[in-house]
Amino acid sequence: MLDYKLVVIGAHFGVWLKDEVSKFIRENILLIEPVPYNYKILKEEYKGFKNIKISTNAVMDLNETRSFYFVKEKSIHALGKHWASGIGSFKK
Repeated sequence: MLDYKLVVIGAHFGVWLKDEVSKFIRENILLIEPVPYNYKILKEEYKGFKNIKISTNAVMDLNETRSFYFVKEKSIHALGKHWASGIGSFKK
């Protein structure tokens, strides 16, 4: 198992993480982001960094598989709230 110096649960699409990631850029970093379109942006942003692992899992206090609900990508613009892409829940 790797020793991660930075672990971010709910990494969103990374725009607010750049300063923090830059502090640990030579260390192992784990970014956790369950929203598929945010994950895709993170993968593209950090594709050249072998020390940055990006996980699509969601984190909860139980060891089980559940559905994860989030705002549809096409709805973000209609809502007029850019931050809505960071909303997710295990409950509808």
